[in-house]
Amino acid sequence: MTEFNQILNYEKDIFRVFSQSQHLKTGEAFVTPRLSQEPHWNLFYPDFINKPNIEEVKAFYEEHKVQGHILYLDENEQDNRVVVEKCVYFKFDKPSLKNKSSILAQVTHDLDLFSELVAQIFSYDEATKIYFAEQMHIINESMPSVFILFKCDQKICGTASLFQVSSNESFLFNFGVLPEFRNQGLSVQMLHSLLQEQSHQIYTYSENQAMCDVILPRAQFKEVGTSLICKLDHRVI
Repeated sequence: MTEFNQILNYEKDIFRVFSQSQHLKTGEAFVTPRLSQEPHWNLFYPDFINKPNIEEVKAFYEEHKVQGHILYLDENEQDNRVVVEKCVYFKFDKPSLKNKSSILAQVTHDLDLFSELVAQIFSYDEATKIYFAEQMHIINESMPSVFILFKCDQKICGTASLFQVSSNESFLFNFGVLPEFRNQGLSVQMLHSLLQEQSHQIYTYSENQAMCDVILPRAQFKEVGTSLICKLDHRVI
């Protein structure tokens, strides 16, 4: 198994905590009816051994009445399907960070406040905001989790969460800067503040170009691989 495949398996371990999933003949399908149009929440992960049985996967999502998506690792295998999300995966291998950050990374146990702030960062609608808050409580009770509020001059400026996927590995989610603190160069400082205290290897992914091209590399994350998420029924004619 490649390192990238292992990272995708860790991602699936997290999603199983709060999403419905089912093993099909050629992979595992995740479905979230309350977020029926969100690609990453309604996604089929092939086993990367057998060619995906597209008709079986389509039937699964039709049964659940949601738009299904499929994950590819190679542009040559996507069968003319249009990419709706390109996610780049990274790892942080615990190098020494020489620059101390002026940002404070503070653990919070107030998951309602945390969820409210994440909703502001990612512009969630009310239904998504409610669902997200519910899922943060579920995952907090189901696996080792740390929820972080970043503070700049004693004001909350951003969020992050770490979900432990093995004895020495964690996955970084929900990293972002509140709207009023953007364009001030805080993202890399926030990551430095968080990572200085970590002994685990950290994984994360992003579809944001600035995060992938600038912020994560500057914070000493290394790219591991890219996934292409396509609608099952969306093809180039």
